[in-house]
Amino acid sequence: MNSVFLTGHGGNEVVQVGEQPLPTPGPGEVLVRMRASTLNQVDLYMRNSGAGITHQLPQIMGLDGAGEVESTEGDPAFTTGQRVLVHPGIAWGRCEFCLRGQDVLCTRYSLLGEHRHGTWAQWVALPARNVFPTPPHLDDLQAAALGVNHLTAWRMVVSQARLQPWERARWSPRVMRTSWTAPVP
Repeated sequence: MNSVFLTGHGGNEVVQVGEQPLPTPGPGEVLVRMRASTLNQVDLYMRNSGAGITHQLPQIMGLDGAGEVESTEGDPAFTTGQRVLVHPGIAWGRCEFCLRGQDVLCTRYSLLGEHRHGTWAQWVALPARNVFPTPPHLDDLQAAALGVNHLTAWRMVVSQARLQPWERARWSPRVMRTSWTAPVP
């Protein structure tokens, strides 16, 4: 299958376009024919150095994406040809955090395009729990942007600014300002 993959770390010279083996979905996995993918900061990080990330080269790039179900390996939740978007965070499902519903803290958490082959390919195989129906009003490009790109804004508002339910934020080109309003009864 055609894909975009890393052969090393550095600049664009380590990014190659070419053939890679077609992924084989395992039990509980879905094979998705990719229709759109985004460029994420993670993709650039992995190209530049990938420092601290355990991965093997060549590594197919791509974190976010949308496409259609090619095969479901018996998963009745999806049908062949169904439009879907992929969530790139793969949780093990068995550690103490997964069992508490805190998948992002999973002791074996992996990401597409980092620890396993990503979405810059014709197909990607991933657990069915990481595939969601695409809202009908979105095209493939819009759906691909729903992956994790919103997490940067969420982290800025919730983790950094610590915005509370009764507060609102106004964006400014120079500074983010927070103003307080009375709680809604």
